[in-house]
Amino acid sequence: MSLYKEIIQDQLPDIYKSDALEINTLGSTLDNVQNDLNSLEKEVNPLTAEGVGLETWENFFKLPSNPNETIQNRRAKVIAELIKFTSEHNVITVDEMRNIIKFFGDDAEIIEHFSIYVFDVILKSNGSFNLNTDDLIKVIKSIKPSWVDFTLELQSDRGLQIQSDAMAADVIFPICNLFSVGGGLF
Repeated sequence: MSLYKEIIQDQLPDIYKSDALEINTLGSTLDNVQNDLNSLEKEVNPLTAEGVGLETWENFFKLPSNPNETIQNRRAKVIAELIKFTSEHNVITVDEMRNIIKFFGDDAEIIEHFSIYVFDVILKSNGSFNLNTDDLIKVIKSIKPSWVDFTLELQSDRGLQIQSDAMAADVIFPICNLFSVGGGLF
């Protein structure tokens, strides 16, 4: 039974409850409207957008829309642009950067080394990574200050499936569960 049909039946006086067809039609129509509203709300929010909404956000920020790329990576790029767009002087904080990078894994840590103008990005996964490092590195480069370099470290409890234009490698646990690359290598 539809949610709105139940609401309508509960709220109507008994004299109007005799026409089940009208109540079913009205309830079904209102359920469809609610589903459309829920879908619209999901697509408008870049954190939950998956289809047309995500494409719209990518077009707004002039990002390439690649349907073969994971939704998580596409969202991370959009959110990186959104934070840069809304941040004062287009400089983001370490917490904002960490939140963007976390979209590529389960958790992220950033360790700053002020004296040498470098920060370490440690991306962690509780399972195994299936990651295109080029996308991650592009996002980091687009959100970091231009005068600061970075290193990237991937930590996984299991294995890593890493893809890049520069390389492709399977790193299977227990051979190695830590893979580090410098920001400028890719």
